Amino acid sequence: MLNFVIKKTAPSNQECTENVNFKNMGEFCDDILYDNKRNEGVIIGLNGPSASGKSTIAQKMCSEFTSKNYHSIVFPLDYFLFNRINRFNLINNPDTKSRIMHYLFDSWDITRFCSYLNEIFQAINGNEEKIIHLNNIYDRKTGLTNAQANLFILPKSIIIVEGTEAINCLTESYYDVKIKI
Repeated sequence: MLNFVIKKTAPSNQECTENVNFKNMGEFCDDILYDNKRNEGVIIGLNGPSASGKSTIAQKMCSEFTSKNYHSIVFPLDYFLFNRINRFNLINNPDTKSRIMHYLFDSWDITRFCSYLNEIFQAINGNEEKIIHLNNIYDRKTGLTNAQANLFILPKSIIIVEGTEAINCLTESYYDVKIKI
């Protein structure tokens, strides 16, 4: 069984712990939909350590929402990692005072990520479908930032943002639901 620490921004804005597994994932997703009384798009932040199952959980949630006839997509923070050589140089920089903070905010392009997150927020709460073109995103196979992707966004879509630092001081205001593993 997976343990989620969930902070819902609406309606109660209180943290609660909920046990979720793949058998009751549908009920968990129903709760998220039920809490969305304003009938707008939903952005879910899914945060957790490396190899904790974030991508698997995000894909399962996406499948559940899709089975309920909601347009949903996963938006991985990994798209905005710098290439491997730049990250290695940043992490091993002897002038870095706080290597943890340096790694969290300098190993990925938070400015571009927030810009796209803002564009997604506007699209899901708008009235028209939109294609968001992502250029120069990280490619895990090559370690370079030369890949491309397109996000097809419909109004009232459900977006699941997942990553080791998906929920942080610069992004948390975008999320309707925050999940920490």
